Amino acid sequence: VGTPIITSHITIEGEGQQITAQPNPDPFRVFEVNPSGTLILNDVTISGGNDGQGIGSGVLNYAGNLEINQSTFYGNNGAVASIYGTTSINQSVLVSNFAENINYGSAAFIYNSYFTMNNSSVINNRLEYIPPLIGDSPKTLKQILAGSNLPPTTIHLVESESTLTNSTIR
Repeated sequence: VGTPIITSHITIEGEGQQITAQPNPDPFRVFEVNPSGTLILNDVTISGGNDGQGIGSGVLNYAGNLEINQSTFYGNNGAVASIYGTTSINQSVLVSNFAENINYGSAAFIYNSYFTMNNSSVINNRLEYIPPLIGDSPKTLKQILAGSNLPPTTIHLVESESTLTNSTIR
């Protein structure tokens, strides 16, 4: 994790600033919230996170509270994840993130959580590739979809209570 794990109440007033993870061979998650933590992100851009698995590389909320306001998540391997937590995304954009694994959402992976999205946009997120079977070469999404009805993954909701209001998913 690029910052200390959030275990208390933290508010980041980004004022339009960008937090960017530099390309690195080591897995890197920008933020992580633990059960006792609350993270509020206001007006910040998070990009370049890659935890190596695609589970909340921008921010992982593990049983805590996460509120994202007027912010952008761009170019992360699985931008936002909420596992057993409460997450709200308001007036924000999740754009051009990717997932390396079909089991997780490129923009958001929400598992057994309370999730709300208000006045936000989820645009141009995609599945990067499917890891090859032994002896196969990696395939692009275009190659996979040519012979399959497999949909790209954007927001993956699993056993969660979710509300989406005035939002666009494309």
